[in-house]
Amino acid sequence: MFEFTSRMTKEDWIAFNKAYVKYAYKKRFRFILVLMILAFLVFLGSLSSLINYVQANRTYLAFFGYSELFSKATFTVMMPIIYFILTAALVFRYFFSIPLAAKRMVEHPENSKMLAERKIVFDDTFIQVFVAKDESKYAWESITKIFENNDYVALFLDQRSCLLFSKKADDVASIRELLNMLDKHCSEKIVRMI
Repeated sequence: MFEFTSRMTKEDWIAFNKAYVKYAYKKRFRFILVLMILAFLVFLGSLSSLINYVQANRTYLAFFGYSELFSKATFTVMMPIIYFILTAALVFRYFFSIPLAAKRMVEHPENSKMLAERKIVFDDTFIQVFVAKDESKYAWESITKIFENNDYVALFLDQRSCLLFSKKADDVASIRELLNMLDKHCSEKIVRMI
């Protein structure tokens, strides 16, 4: 049996979510990356039709401006703009959506205990978690998955509960003891991304 005191910061949760989501949705992100590259290549390929259209209608452009010129454009001419918008949306989704979603999750008032200091007691039968005045008790069998990378160890207790430990901020000896205990009780559930 050993006790462990831990406090996670907002930055820790965001960094962990970014690492875990990239691991958990690896195929989806590869698909988005391929779509992003294809959309950009089609944008470059169809850009010549847009340039040719603008050059052919230069005099019209001088009198009426871009808005009037593009209102008379065909779908083929508008394709580069559509693909540019699609590429921009996919780039945003790929690079920025995970940290923004994680930040919203951590800042939600319902999740305020995620940032509170917690004391965790590990023994051979249970894991007890003390946060503020609340106490939770989990059997080792209730751990559904364990995720470990260079910076974090996460114990998933169900779809909505996760115990997160920072390898950098927390005591190294305690982390080593925790990893030994996890190997002893549920080694088949550990996903190591080291």
